Formats: sequence, C-alpha cells, structure tokens
Amino acid sequence: MKQDALRRYIKRIAKDDKDMGQVPESAVYTLRTATELFVGEIGQLIASELLKKQKPLTGDSLKALLIASKSSTFTGVQPTLETLVLPRERKPSKRKAVVQKRSRPNVPSVEARSAVVAILASPPRATRPPPPSASRIEEDDDYDASD
Repeated sequence: MKQDALRRYIKRIAKDDKDMGQVPESAVYTLRTATELFVGEIGQLIASELLKKQKPLTGDSLKALLIASKSSTFTGVQPTLETLVLPRERKPSKRKAVVQKRSRPNVPSVEARSAVVAILASPPRATRPPPPSASRIEEDDDYDASD
C-alpha cells in the first residue's frame, strides 16, 4: 500500500532524528490540517491581490503581501521573509524550447499531407547494386622465379 506524501516526509525526518520514535496518527493529522490552513490562507491572500491588481503576482509582491498581512498565521515566517532575498529574474535556461503554434493541434497541414501522399504514391526507386569489385593483383617486378 502506497503512503501519502506527508507521511513519507515525516518518516524521512524521523529517520534522521534519533530522539524521535514512532509518529502517531494524530500528529500526522494535526500537521496535515495546519498545512492545509496555511496554504488556504495564502491562497485567499493571493486571490484577493490578483482581483485588486489585475496583473501577475511576482515573488517580491507575494513577499510584501505576507509581511503586510495582519494574520497571526504568518508571524512565524516573518523573520525569514524579511531576510529573504529573491532574485529579480530567473536564470536563463541552457536551451530554450521553441513552441510552434498550430491552428489545429495534432492535425498535419494540407501541404504536409499532400507531400506524404506524394511520397507514398510514387513508385519505389530502382536502386542498382554496386558493381562487383574485382581484386587487382599487381605484378612484382623484383620477383625472381628461380627461388
């Protein structure tokens, strides 16, 4: 039976901590509930901010939003948020993928279809095998037949 991600995470932490023994189900439930409430409150803040501003939310604006929040939920992370420095822009990827837009996905264009039909309809080309290569033996002028 596959365990949920939170339980696996707690077990991994418990394995590293020698003072921690078995983790009771009530502790997992409490942690799950606290995480859901924390994420839910962040989601509500983001949703209200997006409705007010009508523009994308950046890392800096999210950080400022959480610092300015009056909720006691974020008091534990405020010192971390105040010292956290977010990069202004992301590092460029090593290779950029080129996205080509198509009018209808997964349907080849008329030109592509006609090219494929033309290739399939044409008779196969007769290929000639390469000519046999005869071994050419050169005469040795210094060969003495009397040996």
